Amino acid sequence: MRTIKVKGSSQIFARPDSMELKFELAYENPLYGEALKSLRKDHLSLIRSLSDLGFKSDYLKTSAMNVQVLMAHDELPKRFRVSQRFVYRDKVDLDRLTNLLESMEMSEDLNFSIQYYSSKLETQVEEALILALKDAKAKAKVLALESDCKLHEIIEIVEHDEHYPNMLRTMQEDFLQTSPDDISIAQTITVTWSLK
Repeated sequence: MRTIKVKGSSQIFARPDSMELKFELAYENPLYGEALKSLRKDHLSLIRSLSDLGFKSDYLKTSAMNVQVLMAHDELPKRFRVSQRFVYRDKVDLDRLTNLLESMEMSEDLNFSIQYYSSKLETQVEEALILALKDAKAKAKVLALESDCKLHEIIEIVEHDEHYPNMLRTMQEDFLQTSPDDISIAQTITVTWSLK
């Protein structure tokens, strides 16, 4: 049986429609109770800031809570480091996010990151796979025609492992004034046809 094996590929771009914010509050104090008190105070402040600006405060979830005992060294006394990490997921709204960060008054530095992603990623990956199959078929038809053959039946389709696109993380200082880039979704398959 004569066969032909062709690789097809595709790339589509998806507009991010959702964002994930990660916050971390951390406090150090020689007294555990005081460190925890500061954490609770700013946790409530964060919830209040979200609510005041129209964010859904119940979307704010705790992802981790850590307590470390930092032993005395040099001239620093023994102290406790208490930290809490939060995750907030919702639709992209950069104007409201800017207002949130400008309004927060924390007693310690607030660490955060923002990532963008598409909530329709699974459907978009399927679309890219279909386009990759069409690409492989178009190439196979050309090669078969030039070889005085015709495509008959698909014998095998191999989907190559493609890493799903990571959520986009913006690191520039001015990221709140820019729109997130599109997410690139690429798929590659190898198709084997029988010929007639």
